[in-house]
Amino acid sequence: MDENISNPIILIPGLGGAQAYCQLKQSKSNEFPIWLNLFYMMIPEKLRHYFGLYLNPITLNSENTDTCNVIFPGWGDTHTIEYLQTNGFRFFNYFGRLVNSLLQNKFFIKNFTLRGAPYDFRRLTYENTDFMNKLKLLVEETYTNANRRPVVLLGHSMGSLYTLNFLNKQTKSWKKKYIKSYISVSAPFGGAVKALLSVITGDNFGIFYRKPLSFRPILRSFSSVISNIPDPRIWSSNNVLITTPDKNYTAHDYSALFQDIGFPVDFTSTTDKFSCSSTLLSIFFIFSLGRIFSQTISSYPVLILNYTCGLVKDIYDKGVQFKQEFRSLDDDDDDDDDDDDDDDDDDDDDD
Repeated sequence: MDENISNPIILIPGLGGAQAYCQLKQSKSNEFPIWLNLFYMMIPEKLRHYFGLYLNPITLNSENTDTCNVIFPGWGDTHTIEYLQTNGFRFFNYFGRLVNSLLQNKFFIKNFTLRGAPYDFRRLTYENTDFMNKLKLLVEETYTNANRRPVVLLGHSMGSLYTLNFLNKQTKSWKKKYIKSYISVSAPFGGAVKALLSVITGDNFGIFYRKPLSFRPILRSFSSVISNIPDPRIWSSNNVLITTPDKNYTAHDYSALFQDIGFPVDFTSTTDKFSCSSTLLSIFFIFSLGRIFSQTISSYPVLILNYTCGLVKDIYDKGVQFKQEFRSLDDDDDDDDDDDDDDDDDDDDDD
C-alpha cells in the first residue's frame, strides 16, 4: 500500500452491493436481514413478497410492497458493503478485501476518511433523491475529517451511474473544492445485456437448484434493472441482441420485444438521462477487456455458467442468444457552464 495516498475515499456500491433489512409494516417485530439472506434466496417467492417493488401509477415511482419497509443501513460506514451477509461469511465478500487493503495505510480510518454510501439499489437515481442530498453532505464531512483534502469517489457498476448523476448535479466550483477524482469501475454506461437477460428469463445468482425464472418477478420489479438494459441511444440498430428462430431484436425493438414476451413496459419512462459530462479534471475508468458477455439460453434445463436455464414458455420454443459488442463513443458534449453558480465556501483555499 502506497503510504503517500492522502485523499479520503467514499465507496459507492453497485446493484445488489449493500445489505438490506425488512421492517414488517403490520408488526412491531425487530427488523431482519432480507439481502443478502440465504433463506430467502432459496425461496424467491418470499423474497419478492418482502423485497420487491411495485410501480405507483400516480407518481410513476417504485415503492415498497405493503409487507415491509426496506432499510439500507450503515450510511457513511463500510461495514454493510464489505460483506453482504450479516454474519460475515467471507464468501459473500463485496468491498471487504478492498477495505482491508486500504486500511493498511494509516491515513484511512473507517467511517472517517474511508466511507461507504449504501443506497436502495432497486431504484432509479431520480427515485433516490435523498441519496443525492446525503452524499453531498457526506463528501463535505469527509473533506473536513481529512483536514480539507478533496475526496475520491469510487463507484462500482451501477454505483458509477449514481456517482456520475450526482456529479452532474453539482457546480463546477463545488467539485473543484471537494472532489479529487472520480473512479468508475465496470460501469454499464450504455446499458448491460445481463440486465436484459434478467428481464426476459431471470437470473438465479448462481443458485443452481433454482431456475432463473423463479427470480424474474422480483428483478422485473426493480426499476434499476429495467433502466440498465442496452440503451438504444448507444447501441446500434445493426447490433442484434436477441436471436430467435423466427425473429431478431436489437435495442431499437423494445416495444415489439416486450409485447412478444408479455411484459409491456414503457422503456422511455424508466430510463435515466444519459450524460458523460462531469467537468472533473481527474476521471479514471476501470473495465475488463475481451469478450464482455455471451450467453445462450436453452428451452431445456442446461447448466451453463452456473445458470440452470429454462426459457420462459410464453416466448419461444427453442432458444434465445444474447450477444454484446463493445462500441467506443466519442464524447462531444461540451461542459455545462455553471461557473456562475454560487457556493458559500468557494473562497476557501484548497492547497
